[in-house]
Amino acid sequence: MNLVLGATGGIGHWTTVRLAERGEPVRVLVRDPEKFRRSWPEAKGIDVVRGDALVGSDVRAAARGATTIFHCVNVPYPDWSTQALPMLSNTIDAARAARAKIVFPGNVYVFGHAQKELVAEDHPKGAHSRKGRIRVEMERRLETAWRQEGIPYTIVRFPDFYGPDVVNELYRPVFANALRGRAMPWYGKLEIPFEFSFIEDAAQALVLAGLDPSTSGETYHLPGFEITTPRAWLAKVAQTAGTKAKIRAVPRGLIMLYGLFNSQAREFLEMQYLRRERLILDGSKFRAKFGRLVASSYDDGIRATLDWYRSREAGT
Repeated sequence: MNLVLGATGGIGHWTTVRLAERGEPVRVLVRDPEKFRRSWPEAKGIDVVRGDALVGSDVRAAARGATTIFHCVNVPYPDWSTQALPMLSNTIDAARAARAKIVFPGNVYVFGHAQKELVAEDHPKGAHSRKGRIRVEMERRLETAWRQEGIPYTIVRFPDFYGPDVVNELYRPVFANALRGRAMPWYGKLEIPFEFSFIEDAAQALVLAGLDPSTSGETYHLPGFEITTPRAWLAKVAQTAGTKAKIRAVPRGLIMLYGLFNSQAREFLEMQYLRRERLILDGSKFRAKFGRLVASSYDDGIRATLDWYRSREAGT
């Protein structure tokens, strides 16, 4: 049995979908099971358990009988310092009791400034941001649990997510505005090399690597479909939407001003270097292990995302 924590978020939702598509038994831990079922009525055969990833006893109870725990939980930036590490500790404790493997979606915060043209798994972890240091500590705890106690884990690392169910304030306005012909905001430089990870691909890669017993103790990078620029990618969004939506680069000074009044904006400002500098992942290790990368074209991913936003607006 596979336990998914964070099934109401983007990566958790699609991980649950991909597991179910493979015929894998799936259990999800959610705070409000009835709300979960109403929001996803087609989720047949999924065991829905009430609980909170911040409550250790809830996680341990949900993990009974599990062979794999997908730690897909996330919290708003302002809560990282108080919740991210305790939630991971609960997952490690539950995996210890259940003798289960932990599968963890990684991000690029751990590296800080990129030191190479392509960032492979052995790139130094030079995080200089507070959230980056938290992520380094999370990965260190997984590695320590593996080396000292034999609790297996696999990390699959991704660049920025976009796609259905990704509704954060960085990407929701891009797609929602494109459909309405309004300016699409971008918080960073428009001409830097950049890559995007389609959320459905990310979940497929997480499941593929996580369920493979030979990946324990390993980290794999899954880059986006190809290197592009924010300007080119945003233009493709507008073109696919069939509108004349323009691109609006939000000045750094304006973000700093927002940060005076908004904690989320302050937290984002710390990470804005990732939208002003090149950091491109090297997928050679994943390709060598699994024979190919899991990466939908930007044309296909953008089209699927816009269709999802249209269906939301239509209420279907």
